[in-house]
Amino acid sequence: MTTTVSSGSSTTVSGTTQSGFVVRGGGTLNVSGGGKASSIAVSSGGVVNVKSGSASGIVLSSGGAKYAANGARLYTYSGATVTGVTVFSGAEINNRGGVLSNVTVSSGGFAQEFGNSYGPSKDYYTTVANGGEFSVQAGASSISATVSSGGIYTVHSGAIISGLDITSGSLLTFADFKAGSSMSASVSGSTLNVYSAGKLVQSVGLDTTAYNGHTFDVSASSGQYDSGGIRVTVCYLSKTMILTPDGEKAVETLQIGDLVMVKRNGKLQPEPIRWVGRRFVDVKASADPDKWPVCIKANALADNIPHKDLRVTSEHCLHLNDLMVPARMLVNGRSITTDTSESFFEIFHVELETHGVLIADGAEAESYLDTGNRTSFEQTGDVVRLNNQTWVSDAAAPLGVNREQVEPLYSALLERATKLDIGETSHPAEQTDDHDLHLVTTDNTVIYPSRTMQGSVLFQIQPGVTSVRLVSRSSRPADVIGPFVDDRRNLGVLVGQIKLWDSTICHSITSHLSASEDAGWYAETNGETRWTNGNALVSLGNRNADAIGMLEVQVLNAGPYLLESQDDSALQLSFG
Repeated sequence: MTTTVSSGSSTTVSGTTQSGFVVRGGGTLNVSGGGKASSIAVSSGGVVNVKSGSASGIVLSSGGAKYAANGARLYTYSGATVTGVTVFSGAEINNRGGVLSNVTVSSGGFAQEFGNSYGPSKDYYTTVANGGEFSVQAGASSISATVSSGGIYTVHSGAIISGLDITSGSLLTFADFKAGSSMSASVSGSTLNVYSAGKLVQSVGLDTTAYNGHTFDVSASSGQYDSGGIRVTVCYLSKTMILTPDGEKAVETLQIGDLVMVKRNGKLQPEPIRWVGRRFVDVKASADPDKWPVCIKANALADNIPHKDLRVTSEHCLHLNDLMVPARMLVNGRSITTDTSESFFEIFHVELETHGVLIADGAEAESYLDTGNRTSFEQTGDVVRLNNQTWVSDAAAPLGVNREQVEPLYSALLERATKLDIGETSHPAEQTDDHDLHLVTTDNTVIYPSRTMQGSVLFQIQPGVTSVRLVSRSSRPADVIGPFVDDRRNLGVLVGQIKLWDSTICHSITSHLSASEDAGWYAETNGETRWTNGNALVSLGNRNADAIGMLEVQVLNAGPYLLESQDDSALQLSFG
């Protein structure tokens, strides 16, 4: 049942729990006296007041301009607890001593949090989306907020900020200071400090040390509710140095037409830049190790090469032994490592008229080769190319991804790192050849093997079970054998024949040979076998309704597997 509150009327929830409200056009919903209200939709002219009660699942939507006088409003006061609020365009939150959590301020939405004059307002896990705005007044506390690119987050003098996630392209404003040559902003550790004439005037706690040592531009703020203060534009700046005829220059300073030194036929020559692309990458939520950058430590490749730590994306190629080798295939845990110190970073690509070898921090690395991802970058200048380029026809050197090409390079670089004591000794993760194959039914019942014989695993199948999942350990060959193996599939077991005995009848199960990869099967090996990804669907077809069956799964290959982080997968799988 939904309660509608409108046209000057009001409803109060006190001492009870109620759900389902629509508040609009002059209506007011009051929550007090320990009352609990949930599932509240507030539109233009609607007001929700929460005092000494709690509310959840609130959507504020007006559809008008930011700061609209008749927009949907949420007011929270001392003793109020509110969670799960979305603020759309024209709507507004005023927190006057309450506690907010999981608030999303969308484009055109506005929220402000008061402190000293009302009480210690707090918010947890606020997200300020592109075009949204959030203001924290003196005495208020904001914990673990996230400001997306284009979002505005305003800090007043005396506000308490910790765990702030500032995405590049977001805007921090400090309302109580005036812009001028005496103002500066820099990061020490995980703290952003604002200075006036060298004196610390405001600090903001960040959720990362990624910006440590960076300084940011400070200018006059405008275009937001608290205009008139200063603004800090946040941008992670790459410091990779590219060799030019005039010496090394930071990659982020290069422009179209600038000359860079390019190695062709063993000699360096100046060539103009045709295009520069840049893109921000956020890998915080990614479990894919190949999304993280690779750090080639100083002296990793040769003496003074690179001359300082060089950071590149995992697919970026180094020019070694006349081959272009992806950096990920050389990661040895010592001199070349996966860099997880910064989850948000900016990457640059420099394109020449033809693919070539640049000198980056003293190391030979590729220029941009347009294999179809140009549109994912912010572009400088107009570039027209009718056809994507390929490694076969357009590369400056052959792409080296075969094991026989890369493993000798990998071994030589690891030996060099060990000899020179570069980095810390890495300890290989423990491995096992035990596939731990079992079945999971549609109701998440786990079926363990009845027995194993001659490479086949047998399972007893109860009546009514018409499909199961083959669940096992899984690992990537690139992880268990070495990064020089260019196989990043998460392999479970290689399955050959599958047979089902129902009563005295034997059925040959072939559904897995035509199943899609979405069902947990990798592409066919030879038409008769397929690898699982550790969780693969098998349809058993029409069965005898009363028969207890026996399923035989032929396992042709399995393992090795990493033992780290291998949980009981059956407890975490939902059938679908």
